[in-house]
Amino acid sequence: MSILVRVAQQAENAAIQAQQHLEGVRAGMAAATSDRERAQWAKALEKAEKNSSKARAKADKANRDAGITNAQEDEVPQQESADVVATGSPRTAAEMWQYCEKYELASGVSQAKGLRNFTLIENSLNDDEKVLTCFCGLHNYVSMTEHDNNYSYAVTSKRIVMAQDRMLGENFNSVSLDNVNSTSLGTKLLMGIVRVDTLGGGFSVGLNNDAAKLVSEKLHEALAVVKKADEPVPAATAAAPTAAVDIAAEIKKFEELLYARLITQEEFDAKRKQLLGL
Repeated sequence: MSILVRVAQQAENAAIQAQQHLEGVRAGMAAATSDRERAQWAKALEKAEKNSSKARAKADKANRDAGITNAQEDEVPQQESADVVATGSPRTAAEMWQYCEKYELASGVSQAKGLRNFTLIENSLNDDEKVLTCFCGLHNYVSMTEHDNNYSYAVTSKRIVMAQDRMLGENFNSVSLDNVNSTSLGTKLLMGIVRVDTLGGGFSVGLNNDAAKLVSEKLHEALAVVKKADEPVPAATAAAPTAAVDIAAEIKKFEELLYARLITQEEFDAKRKQLLGL
């Protein structure tokens, strides 16, 4: 690895950590309950925003100096993006990135980095595999200084796929939904942590609190869809087959209504439980 590439890698990691710290400060400010606390968080926020901006500028310059570019960053296809996000069924790298941007599930990840990671996932998808949700986060998260940096993830109708495009090589893995024992949501120093326990051990993902909550809900929905698909169909209803992924599609429709403020959170939660048979 050349010196310029190594410097660029270190600068990119620093920019990611600065962005994650900024998200934590924003969460702290949002949770403040007194004017004194808000004033203290406001000072911290101003400093964090400056540090994050400087770190990102430094990383971008280091990437340019090392010759690390990605034409995709300025050429994300916009055609059909509205339809893709509306249906919640992204398939290409660009569509998965647009999905993450809409639901704010890629905090701290540059567009170029996210697209490279999602391209690895796109190339691995089978024809009969449907993406239920996707997101970006810090893989194997333990603390702000102990993790495997940003990965991109896709939860499909069959598995959880995770990928990281590196300057030299790539990391790629997938876990069948049948091998997922459980998922859990926790917090640590203003960061949300989604834990996925599998037959082979498992992994954790660090995100901001709002994104972690949404990802946790999506994982529960995906596992419920798979569980429902595995249940035997009574003979009386066997003549009316319904694809398991249609449940997720229905949930997406009501989710869009929720984001458009056409239904309340309570109405959405009730409908989601009804569709999942909870």
